Amino acid sequence: HMGNKSLYTNVKINKNIFLDSLYESEKYNKTECLNYEIKLNRDANAVFKLIHKSRRKNIRKAAKSGLEVIESGTSSLPDFYNILKETYDKVGLLVPDASFFNAAFDLMPDNAKLFFAKYENKLIAGRVILIYRKEIFDWYAGASSEYLSLFSNDALVWHVLEYGCKNGY
Repeated sequence: HMGNKSLYTNVKINKNIFLDSLYESEKYNKTECLNYEIKLNRDANAVFKLIHKSRRKNIRKAAKSGLEVIESGTSSLPDFYNILKETYDKVGLLVPDASFFNAAFDLMPDNAKLFFAKYENKLIAGRVILIYRKEIFDWYAGASSEYLSLFSNDALVWHVLEYGCKNGY
């Protein structure tokens, strides 16, 4: 946000014809995106078997490399933001201000979770999920380009899926 002008806004709507036409009438641009809905109401091993073979292999490689996935608290949001900013800068996307993430955790302390991939005591990737009712939303993620060969993104996604299975989502 710069002064009174928004640089961009990202609104996610789920096949709502009324909202689609409303945004169109106001000259908003619509960009299709890819979303996955995964049912986690089963054993984590069953969900793991549904993951593409190459991704399962990457998840195993990440674990064998010594990469560890941890849950962290709001004190680590600056670390997450730095990783996210690196990722977004690299692909030319605008990243919301750090205060945006602080506000989300302040407003929803029980419904926002922060996970990191850690390698040799260094945080190399992060992922924020939001929880609403019995659903988990993969909200923001970033990874240090220096460590992409360790498959931290695959490990984090798997950790979130496993978390969902184990906690009744």
